[in-house]
Amino acid sequence: YVINMQNDVSTWENMSVLSGEIMNEDDYFDQAHEKKNAIFVLIGLVTKAHMAVSFNQFSVAASLYEKSTCYGVDTLRFTFGGPYYYTEVARVHYGQFAHTGNRRHLRKGRKYKKLLQRIASTGCPEASLRLSFLVALEATLKKRSLNDSELRAVYASAINCMEDNIACNLEGALNEKAGFDFAQRGLREEAKGYFDRALHIYQHKWGATAKYNQLQHQSELVLSGLERGTNVDPLCGTCIVVTNDESTQ
Repeated sequence: YVINMQNDVSTWENMSVLSGEIMNEDDYFDQAHEKKNAIFVLIGLVTKAHMAVSFNQFSVAASLYEKSTCYGVDTLRFTFGGPYYYTEVARVHYGQFAHTGNRRHLRKGRKYKKLLQRIASTGCPEASLRLSFLVALEATLKKRSLNDSELRAVYASAINCMEDNIACNLEGALNEKAGFDFAQRGLREEAKGYFDRALHIYQHKWGATAKYNQLQHQSELVLSGLERGTNVDPLCGTCIVVTNDESTQ
């Protein structure tokens, strides 16, 4: 369902809108509210949040998840499954921490990671897979203290876990983030390799055409910027001068 929506959205400026060839968001929510169908409203909100996360719109996703909690966290866990819900909310907080530096988001992300860890400890394969994703994501938030080899090892370990599983959206997200991280370090060819893998996953394994188009545009900006000695950050629209292994804004 989410894949179909991402394929049908024609512009990537506002990817959390559930309107395209196969549905209209306003009609959907109007009918759900009119029929007092709380589950349909909840599904709509969480689907929008998932799409916002996929397109790195973390503040949008946070607002949508906040709206959805009025239906109760237990309802969210039951409807979407604990591993999925904990991963998505942790991912939102990690993304907000990366953009704002507010450690409150880091603490909340870790809280949901621990909840996921409890499920993984029971032997749940999905929880273990998603936990490896969050462990890598949190480790890369400390990229200033990781050297290039350590950063490669973090990504390699998590990506290897994803390759033979159905979580292709998470596999693509890790490759995408690795591309941006290595671009920030001025390692153009390495960044390009990760971007190329992410693009292949989005187009051929996940089928998320709109996500593919977004990353293709952003990665071209970044890679062309590196050739000129600057790295254009598509998420915040700033130019960062790259000097050797470090970057200064």
